Amino acid sequence: KRFQIGHPSDVFIIDCNDFKDHFNPPEAVKSLHKLHNILGTCLWSRSFTRKYNYKGTMLYTKQSSKIQDAIHFKSILLTHEVINGHKLVYRNGITEKIENIIKSLEVLKVEELEMEALFMENIQYEHITCAMVEGHEKTQLLVTKDVKLSEVGVCLAKYLFLQPTNDQILAYSHYLEDSVETLKKFVSKIILDKIENESNSTNNEKYLAACEIINFFRIPVAKKIRRMLME
Repeated sequence: KRFQIGHPSDVFIIDCNDFKDHFNPPEAVKSLHKLHNILGTCLWSRSFTRKYNYKGTMLYTKQSSKIQDAIHFKSILLTHEVINGHKLVYRNGITEKIENIIKSLEVLKVEELEMEALFMENIQYEHITCAMVEGHEKTQLLVTKDVKLSEVGVCLAKYLFLQPTNDQILAYSHYLEDSVETLKKFVSKIILDKIENESNSTNNEKYLAACEIINFFRIPVAKKIRRMLME
């Protein structure tokens, strides 16, 4: 690899791979990153802007509902790991705030989705199948009809970690797509048991809520009105 002498402001510390191949920025020598930090070299992740453009109306569909349920069902797998064989902790860099975003994430379907990246005066466009979008009130995941669960997993990995490793990207591509039975081959039993326990608890809550609705409609109308007035 050829090296050149340059001013610290003219090179970048590559802390993520996004658009690196598109823009081919001049890279700071990896072994000198600490020195470049002192000299004020910019991080690559802060040197370009990115936004998402979509076509069509955002819709909550059967497809987006399934994806949303899969994310909520396995949220603890996405945000936690087991250390020392038994201790359940947040994955590196993940906080309770991020966990709550994942647990309440809203998935909406759009017709087309495009990522636009701007570096200096250069613009790059890329058609994609899913993207995490920060809304005014909550974070949303936008998907197209062609999206795969493995692609959603990779999208979440890039959202959760600034620079996910190849192993993390590979693992997250399987987390949503694979069944719990398949995940038993490489995921801690502690996490999978917690997923199943929380799933059973959620199902019980849904069952009790359904029973309340059924019982409500069994009560004569006069009693219903009286009860509503008393509450």
